[in-house]
Amino acid sequence: MNNNFCFPFDHNFKIPNSIAEIYAGKPYPVHTSVDKQLFDRKIFDWLRLENIEVSWCETHYKPALPTSIKISKYGTIHADGGEIDNKTKINFVFGGNGSQMVWYKFKGDLNVQTHSTSLQTPYVRPQSITDIEEVYRCSFKTALCNVGQLHSVENPNEERACIQFILRDSITQERIEFVDARARIERLLLLL
Repeated sequence: MNNNFCFPFDHNFKIPNSIAEIYAGKPYPVHTSVDKQLFDRKIFDWLRLENIEVSWCETHYKPALPTSIKISKYGTIHADGGEIDNKTKINFVFGGNGSQMVWYKFKGDLNVQTHSTSLQTPYVRPQSITDIEEVYRCSFKTALCNVGQLHSVENPNEERACIQFILRDSITQERIEFVDARARIERLLLLL
């Protein structure tokens, strides 16, 4: 059964092999941009077959933390961008054995705070953990993820890095919504 949060998939493209390779021996920042040159150009050519362009590439690092930490420096429940919507990213996870991405919805009215990341990208988060409830969770190594909905990562066992491809339509230059992106990725997977 399809969901509107996460679509894990397998691929055969060359990607970094480890957290250490992603950061090239530098200290692990919580959030930073990543050079697309770490990836085989074939993955970008493959995505362009469905008019998908990677507009930005970034990474998030999380140490192992107890799942009881829900809103903190490393475990903020949030939605990317300045609003709740259905924008997507492709996430590639390294390490993080036992980690899960978790999605939430508001129990009532949208009651959000707007913030900016260290890269000056906006995100929103709930005023209080009591304003939301869990709706879906998923473990994966590579997945299309709905990052326009409230989400977080539970990472209790081992450090985790996640490289993210921010997706947009190569013709309209607009962000691609989850259902449309999933349909495009499903068609692309038939070509592998």
